[in-house]
Amino acid sequence: MKIPSRILTGAALFAAVLSPSFAQTATTKPVGYRTEVLKGAGAFNLLSPNLDNPVGAAGTIDAIAATALTDNEANFSAAFTAGEALTLKIMDGANAGLITDVVSFTATALTTSDNISTLIANGVKYEVRKTPTIASIFGATNSAGLLAGLAATADIVWVPDGSGGYLRVFFSTGGTQGAGWRSVGGLTADRANAVVGITDAVFIQRRATTDLSVVFTGHVQTTATKTPVITGFNPISRVIPVGLSLADSDLETELAQGLAGTADLLWNPNGQGGYTRYFYSTGGTQGTGWRSVGGLTTDQSTATLQSGFLVQRRGAATNATLRIPSGLDL
Repeated sequence: MKIPSRILTGAALFAAVLSPSFAQTATTKPVGYRTEVLKGAGAFNLLSPNLDNPVGAAGTIDAIAATALTDNEANFSAAFTAGEALTLKIMDGANAGLITDVVSFTATALTTSDNISTLIANGVKYEVRKTPTIASIFGATNSAGLLAGLAATADIVWVPDGSGGYLRVFFSTGGTQGAGWRSVGGLTADRANAVVGITDAVFIQRRATTDLSVVFTGHVQTTATKTPVITGFNPISRVIPVGLSLADSDLETELAQGLAGTADLLWNPNGQGGYTRYFYSTGGTQGTGWRSVGGLTTDQSTATLQSGFLVQRRGAATNATLRIPSGLDL
């Protein structure tokens, strides 16, 4: 599956400088694990691992030409294997936190899915990681323990495709689709390498009657990351593996404020299969600040975002920044 674009290009969204670069040594980020409980009996669980792959390459960009980015000191061929899904992240400059997909590489050059040449300048730092996949998150042989079976009986992982749709993946035990990670309606195509971007959350449709604890392991993102937010519903990762309050998220600075009927809404899982809907109120009967739909004037700024949540974007597509709160020790 093609990785959906991570950048909404155009002058209306980003105006300036960003840039990538591969260093001789990649920085090691903190490693951790976290546990998520999946509710059973048909529940749709919205979640994200909130952990990433380690940095495989990092440095400074030397040249830019359309979708080609060059770092003369790089050796991408030593760091990665051809055909792997990779993500490039901009680490400093005016557009720090932007991510985009790498579709191919040579020893010293990356080809990105987005033409970001009008948005970047030489000399800005970048990092490159392998993009998480179904196999890296849940195990090549389903070590996470999701209910395996056929498309009609197994647990289903709903992976966002970046355009408002989903790839529905499950662990097949045989039948006409064979054994391994497959997609609903995808015949025998192997979906082990279906990608799950670091800013994406997934739905897990738990068909087993029991709850399941799933342990995720990986590296912690320690810098802010930007994500596109399209009109409609966007499953988004909290990115960091610890609680984040609405106040600390600063999402109100980029999402639409207003009244409950006009503002962008954050649909936050309540752990029981439902959601609490938050928005940033600009006045009216609910006053000013973070509020919940139907929650009168109660301040919700300390409410904690779950590992994955939905942003209901009511206006045109934009970008939102998933921040790391200042002072947070990761």
